[in-house]
Amino acid sequence: MVGRSTSCTTNYLNPTITDEATPLLQVTAKDKPVVVGWAYKRPGGGRSFGTTLGHYYRNFQREPFRRMIVNAILWTAKVEVPKGGCPSQTPTDAEMKANLDKKGGR
Repeated sequence: MVGRSTSCTTNYLNPTITDEATPLLQVTAKDKPVVVGWAYKRPGGGRSFGTTLGHYYRNFQREPFRRMIVNAILWTAKVEVPKGGCPSQTPTDAEMKANLDKKGGR
C-alpha cells in the first residue's frame, strides 16, 4: 500500500502491540510477518485502532487506505460501519495541496 523508504521502513515495521489487540493487517518484511494494523477493545468499553501506515500523505488518495481509516474512525466511535465500508470521495491533487501545512520551505 505504501512505497518503501529506507528512513521510514525500519521504524514502522516492528510495532509493539498488546497481546489483547486484534491484528487486522499484516505485511511481509524481510521474510517475516509484521502486523501493521490492529484494533483494541479496552476494558472500560473504549475502542482504539492503530496502524503504522499512512506516513505518506498521498496515501489518502488511495481508496483502500482511506476506507480503512474512515471505517476505523467509525468503529472507534461505536458508529455502525456500513457493509462494504464507508464511501468517501478521493481528494484531488489540488485539495491535497490546499490542505498541506507549510514546512520550512519544503
